[in-house]
Amino acid sequence: MNNTPTNSPMRDNADNSSSDPLMLAVVEAARGLVGKLEAIHANEEYKSVWTLSHIHGSPYKGPTYEKELKTTLAALAALDAKQKL
Repeated sequence: MNNTPTNSPMRDNADNSSSDPLMLAVVEAARGLVGKLEAIHANEEYKSVWTLSHIHGSPYKGPTYEKELKTTLAALAALDAKQKL
């Protein structure tokens, strides 16, 4: 059973992910990006930028990537689960 989210671009290739070099490169790039985003979000200097902005009356109201990050994390988790079977 393919547990990759239906809206994931990785769904069609999830069954071949362990042998397709391009898919492996995409997965590793996604893991690297997610890891870097998580490190940045945990950084106190980064957090203080948003606090300062809010204090000065100009909180960020632009686009976010929360949905896409959650979709990527779910797709990576599904690939990990499939490879453990």
